[in-house]
Amino acid sequence: MFVFVVTGFAKSGEITAIMGASGAGKTTLLATVSQRGKLQSGGHVMFNGRPVPRQLMAKLSGFVPQHDLVYNTLNVVEHMEFMVGNY
Repeated sequence: MFVFVVTGFAKSGEITAIMGASGAGKTTLLATVSQRGKLQSGGHVMFNGRPVPRQLMAKLSGFVPQHDLVYNTLNVVEHMEFMVGNY
């Protein structure tokens, strides 16, 4: 069993980049914070200092995981809609 402690914050109105080498855990971090993670996790995700229930966080958040899947018949907007709608 691995135990990791992660603390951080993102300021409202700013873009935050999560960068790292392949396999560094970027997708795992995003899946855990957005409450979509398949791994067992503990702790709190908070908005403005208040805990956010798992169901609400899953509704409020989203990200497009990296896939090497491209359809040559779709434009950029259609790809984004496809990926978000099927996650």
